[in-house]
Amino acid sequence: MEKKKRSKKSLIIIAIIVLVLAGGGLGAYLYFVPKKVNLNDYVTVKYSGYDAIGTAEVVFDIEKLKTDLGKTDDENMAKVAQTSGANLSKTDHLTNGDSLNLEYFYDNKVAYDSRIQFSCTDETVTVQGLEETEKLDPFKDLKIKVTGVGPYGEAKVKNKSKHALLKKLKFTLSPSKNLSKGDKITVKVKDYNQDEFIAKNKAQLIASEQEVEVPTLDQYIVRLDQLTKENLDELADVTYRLGVHQYLRNGAMRPWVKATDVKQIGTYFLTRKDMNAARAQFKNRYYAVYQMTVKSKRKKGKKGYFKTQTVYMPVEMIDLYVAKKDGDLRDYRNSRLPISQYTILGQTKINFNGNHVSRMSGFTNLDKLKKYVVTSQKEYNCETEGDLP
Repeated sequence: MEKKKRSKKSLIIIAIIVLVLAGGGLGAYLYFVPKKVNLNDYVTVKYSGYDAIGTAEVVFDIEKLKTDLGKTDDENMAKVAQTSGANLSKTDHLTNGDSLNLEYFYDNKVAYDSRIQFSCTDETVTVQGLEETEKLDPFKDLKIKVTGVGPYGEAKVKNKSKHALLKKLKFTLSPSKNLSKGDKITVKVKDYNQDEFIAKNKAQLIASEQEVEVPTLDQYIVRLDQLTKENLDELADVTYRLGVHQYLRNGAMRPWVKATDVKQIGTYFLTRKDMNAARAQFKNRYYAVYQMTVKSKRKKGKKGYFKTQTVYMPVEMIDLYVAKKDGDLRDYRNSRLPISQYTILGQTKINFNGNHVSRMSGFTNLDKLKKYVVTSQKEYNCETEGDLP
């Protein structure tokens, strides 16, 4: 009977020992098994500053993590704080509503030393809570005026705003000279610093530069290929009918001179080399060159007689341009009417009435004509069409 009591008592003691050992083993096991932690739960993003120049800061709450894990005295947690967290795709010059990428990171080895098994998911966050600013349009009351004739047009800007901040702004134009219809002008707020402007005024410009197009503008002819068939027909009519034909029919010449085989044989077209010489006279020079056979109406030996000769007559028109109002070709010496102004250049040695004062206009040599109307004008480039040297 006594043996049986001792046996039961031994079994109880053994059971207790087993339980103690098992509990210790379980505790040891639980101690060494890493704790699963979602890193997203301990990272937040804080926003500060003004809209458009706001900043963002990623905060990893290591103290909360230490408390939740009961590791307030774990020295290794400092390394965890240094090697874990998240990075933002952008941290400055932020605007409410911006979307940012938040990418997490951690060091497995460092985390394991503190018995932590991290998991995380990258995410997209939206900027919010930045202090709102007044939105201002600096170009709303800006007036840009383009004057002159292309390609020598000039642009000027005038700020007509009455807003306390906007009226103080200055603007730059680039380019502002040598403009033609359709050119693009970049308008910028001068010396604008967005950060300083917002911080000082709690307001921001919705844009600091803008591109505008040069509107309809009178346009100088700068190349012969700009002249349409209608333009060329008009020039031919003016230079011949109002120029050469009228000259040959004037009362002083008609009794003495007979011109036959009159025809235009070519054109010289001169344009300024220096595009910046916008105010220099003249921008272009058009020369229609006519050839004719000139005979005297007097018999040989009589007063006013001269030998039959070939004469080349250049008819000059200056500053031809296309008017913006109606698209007509005009010249600046007679801008209110279609082109009608011309000059017949040169002077031959033909004394058609026996008086040295009454010499016939033009040239009897094409090389001399070219020297006079082209070579001597070194400030111009020249295009040549037709049968001319």
